Amino acid sequence: WWFPERNEQYRIRGHLRFIGSNGRLNHDNDENDEITSQIEKTARKKAWEDIGDQVRKFFFQKSLPGMDFQEESDVRHQKEDDTGEGKDVHDGGSGSDGVPPPPENFLLMLLDPTNVDYLRLYKTSQYRQIDSRTQPPPCTWTSRRVNP
Repeated sequence: WWFPERNEQYRIRGHLRFIGSNGRLNHDNDENDEITSQIEKTARKKAWEDIGDQVRKFFFQKSLPGMDFQEESDVRHQKEDDTGEGKDVHDGGSGSDGVPPPPENFLLMLLDPTNVDYLRLYKTSQYRQIDSRTQPPPCTWTSRRVNP
């Protein structure tokens, strides 16, 4: 990530995990125990609930991203709420809080960082630091300053 207003950059390396409705999609190690799996599924559900309705609706569209645009009818429909006002509801039902459950095409991506390279470029000084995580657990972080 580059932050132009501060002239700082973070380069992060690590392992990605993708969490779907049934848990991890890439089983690259044996860490996927039942407790971890449940925590990841809960995190996926919370991420889904935390995004706005305008973002969530794109996961229910029939058109695929990047394909040529075609006019289509919205896959959402109007339903009156208790006040008599219109309320958008996705096809497929909704949860107890009014948010529909996440669809199969909604994945949570988790980054497990193993290396962070920090760079700061000021007019009068430059600074670079590399932080690395040791493997296997217990994991500790080591830092070292290097030339920019």
